[in-house]
Amino acid sequence: LLLIENIRKTHNCTIALTKSGPLTDILHEKKIKYFTFFPRRRKICQMIAYLLSKKIDIVYGNSFSNSSYIWLLAAKVLRIPYIWHIREMIDEKKTPYAFKRLKKAKIIIVVSCAVQNRIINQILLLIPSNIILYREK
Repeated sequence: LLLIENIRKTHNCTIALTKSGPLTDILHEKKIKYFTFFPRRRKICQMIAYLLSKKIDIVYGNSFSNSSYIWLLAAKVLRIPYIWHIREMIDEKKTPYAFKRLKKAKIIIVVSCAVQNRIINQILLLIPSNIILYREK
């Protein structure tokens, strides 16, 4: 929420959530625009249409989930920059496609030096300047 509140100071934000829950109550209370939509590959045309209709200029994914990846694909079709916030240690053995997906992001935000080092060491072609270490206080 701190990240959203800081971005809202200079940008117009709309949050896409996969389902309603406690976070939607907080967003409603803070008057932050949001909508619920569960991304699926078959819905990618709807997602692209939404990004076009709202004139979205950047897309941000909050986890290394399949939902975030599908938003990345929609953004890539429209050549919209995608920022990916990685909060977990990614195991390439369990998700062999993980690092190929990460390479598609314009910027990667990580929550720890360990996650940052793993990504830099595993993705040989990724320039470390594309990775930002961000820790909420």
